[in-house]
Amino acid sequence: MDKYEQYLNDVDTMKIAYNAASSFRNVLTSEEIQSCVLKALFRAVNKYDKSSNVKFTSYLYNGVRFECLGKAKINKSDKQQLTNAIPDPRNPMAEFEMKDVIESVCDDPELIFDRFYKNMTITEIAKSRKVCGETVRIRICKNLEKMRISLKKSV
Repeated sequence: MDKYEQYLNDVDTMKIAYNAASSFRNVLTSEEIQSCVLKALFRAVNKYDKSSNVKFTSYLYNGVRFECLGKAKINKSDKQQLTNAIPDPRNPMAEFEMKDVIESVCDDPELIFDRFYKNMTITEIAKSRKVCGETVRIRICKNLEKMRISLKKSV
């Protein structure tokens, strides 16, 4: 049995590795976390220097954290690519295209127009609609998510 399999079968080592990745549960899927743990373990087995003053488990723990951070950044950049689907504001037809998307996709297009075209604050919108600000914020988020999905499909 090689070192990699030895550490892979060691329950304590794997607990430490998954503990390092636990703070990324809201950002990464369980498959992505498992991939980060296995990559970090493989890298730690190959690059760990016993003569250093660092324990193997500490080296592995930090490796898992860095792997997860890297994966989270990649996921974030994938989401930012959605902004490429938003029409160019310098294009005179872009405003009409965006309005079409808002009107066809959003549950409450007037809410989006009030917030982003009329530049009303959430408090102002809440007062005009006689609801609390949190309700307005949640509705805006839901409508924006629907728009993101629609724009992503159109790319």
